[in-house]
Amino acid sequence: MLVDRLLKLGRFDIHFIAREAGAAYVADGYTLHRLAPHRDVSGIFIFDPPGLWRLLNRLRPDVIYQRVACIHTGVATHYARRNGSRMVWHVASDRNLTPLPWRLSLRSPFEQANRWAIGYGAHHADAVIVQQREQAQLLQRHFGRNDAIHIPNFHSLPKERIAKSAQRLSVCWIANLKPLKQPELFVRLAHDFRHRSDVEFSMVGACQMKPRQWESLQRQIQALPNLRYLGGLPNGTVNELLAGAHVLVNTSLFEGFPNTFIQAWLRQTVPISLSVNPDGVFTDDKYGCCANGDYERMRQTLERLIDNAPLRMQIAERASVFARERFSEANIDRIVELFETPQ
Repeated sequence: MLVDRLLKLGRFDIHFIAREAGAAYVADGYTLHRLAPHRDVSGIFIFDPPGLWRLLNRLRPDVIYQRVACIHTGVATHYARRNGSRMVWHVASDRNLTPLPWRLSLRSPFEQANRWAIGYGAHHADAVIVQQREQAQLLQRHFGRNDAIHIPNFHSLPKERIAKSAQRLSVCWIANLKPLKQPELFVRLAHDFRHRSDVEFSMVGACQMKPRQWESLQRQIQALPNLRYLGGLPNGTVNELLAGAHVLVNTSLFEGFPNTFIQAWLRQTVPISLSVNPDGVFTDDKYGCCANGDYERMRQTLERLIDNAPLRMQIAERASVFARERFSEANIDRIVELFETPQ
């Protein structure tokens, strides 16, 4: 969506650097650069810096916009400082701003290099965008910066027909399947409602689990007739699923500001979050519910929403108005302003 807006403005020559992009993917109106597929070490892209530096040196960008905290953050910031480019770092998760505790292991040198690179970027980027106010506090606490720029995420208005079945309620879970997201808790939730013939559960997301963990989770999923695993899906298909869903469940330990919350709100689907409550949006139950880490409370909340259609629809309609006002495409223009005007 950001690229589309930049293209429409016609003032930018856009180059998109991706570590992973499908071989069949074709960029339209901009240039896609694929970094050489080096191996990572336990999620740390330790072998990427030379290739990324060479690519930046060849492109000589006026502005670098980088999302997520990783070793790329430090490389891009260092390049910008040495070459007069403007560096804009966009925080993607609370975890980006929460340094992991030090531990001695074979990974320690790589973790230390990654930690240093993120810290360098956090300290020296020309602008740091955060998704929610709590991230601004984390930036100040851990990196000493009090100039975070709060720009909420953004989504276009739904193009799908929003239609919810009155006979069978749909509960969905959408995330990459990895330990941080705790998919096993959604499977447990489906198991707890297996006696309800009026409720169906759907899981969406690419698997990022270790083989043994994934095999165990698959067996649990296959044992439940009320639960479907749909794999990874394109964003448009996810939106279609949400347009027919009644409730979205989030079981993550950490998030930034989940795009799925916004996508759900816009499609009148009520979110239930186990732990994540960005900017306190669920504190008064106006736009969804947060169980504050209590699984039983999450289960009871789901049961209440299933059985109380007027309450569910009231929350859904109120949240839809909130999302249209707070998370519109107008937020994109605030990012574009950072590319053009030093703050």
